[in-house]
Amino acid sequence: MAGVWIVSDNRGHALELLNIGRQLATKIGTRVSAFLCQERKEIEDYVNYGADEVVLLSSLDAEQPQEDFVPPISEEARKGEPDLILLPATPRGKNMAALIASRLNAGLVSACVAIDFDEKENSFVMERLIYGGAGLQKVTCSTRPALATIPPKTFEAAKPLPERQGRIRELPAPAPESQGHREKGKRKRGERHLRSARRYLRGQGNGEKRRPAHCAATGRSPRRRNRLYETHLRRTSLVA
Repeated sequence: MAGVWIVSDNRGHALELLNIGRQLATKIGTRVSAFLCQERKEIEDYVNYGADEVVLLSSLDAEQPQEDFVPPISEEARKGEPDLILLPATPRGKNMAALIASRLNAGLVSACVAIDFDEKENSFVMERLIYGGAGLQKVTCSTRPALATIPPKTFEAAKPLPERQGRIRELPAPAPESQGHREKGKRKRGERHLRSARRYLRGQGNGEKRRPAHCAATGRSPRRRNRLYETHLRRTSLVA
């Protein structure tokens, strides 16, 4: 199922993406699918705003980040082969876009302010601001799918269209990691930081187990070395 997909957890952003997504889908001659992390009662009217298919991203466990939806969305993309995937250029949207693009080995253009489809080249032409807004960069993306993030307020929200037909389905939430697995991961990270701190103190191959090379050379006192050790631990999140 080729098409234009949008992914959003915010209604305002979703309606803006539906506007440009619907325009591009009409030009290409394809469908629009909206992957939405919202309540079911809030998504039922998205068909009227231009979506041919609305995919409800089921509620996650309280401790699960929304980035956990990256694997199932990526798997859907492998099966459905969309032409374009649009996400809002918010911190979460940009992070998810990068993760999805990496899994699909696809091209990603960030912070687009304009998107068009070149029928002759069968590719998407995207524009983004550079040099702090002083310049405009034009990027041609020929990969399938192409991914783009769009800053909020770049496009107007889609307007409702009467008597549109579409379907709504649900994408099951991925299983949460067990608490034991999370704690084990935290312990491993802490152990790596502690080993790094110890290596920092004693140096590598200088023959002194507790004194780093730069301390041996400058003759720093044990008190000074202890302060360096505590500073390094703070930087690695082992000391509050």
